[in-house]
Amino acid sequence: AFVENKLGELCPEAQEKLHAALRRGEKDEPEARAQALLSCRRALKAVADALYPAPRIPVECANGETRDLGDDKYVNRLWQYVAENLSSETTAHALQTTLDSLGDRVESLNTLACKGIHASVTDYEVDLCVTLTYILVGDLLRLSEGTSALVDSKAVIPGSLGAR
Repeated sequence: AFVENKLGELCPEAQEKLHAALRRGEKDEPEARAQALLSCRRALKAVADALYPAPRIPVECANGETRDLGDDKYVNRLWQYVAENLSSETTAHALQTTLDSLGDRVESLNTLACKGIHASVTDYEVDLCVTLTYILVGDLLRLSEGTSALVDSKAVIPGSLGAR
């Protein structure tokens, strides 16, 4: 509910794309599954555009390197957004690892789809990609409003591994 409400306010375009991914993921058609993955990818780009619009000049990143964070570098822009908005190195790393993992999965599955091997995209892969996209978008949106448990490195999410 949080993702739906906040995304509707901040970036209705991303919300529309996630809804499209859900609808397409429900169809038992190879082309629909490939399109669901593309919709997840486009949703992430729309979120990046809303949270960290492409700068006109290269940006000095957290690691000290200067990088082009242009329009097509939406995953890098999300990484930079996280780096600039999280003070705890540990929690920043956790969210960046999640973002990296999701980006790799979307890219891998998109590469398969681009090769015309649509049938190799399983229902499970689509479901996982859509779910992880929602989770990541939720973390980013909570971070954007300062209500994320990730902002406080001592916060523990109930049921998480840190809740021992």
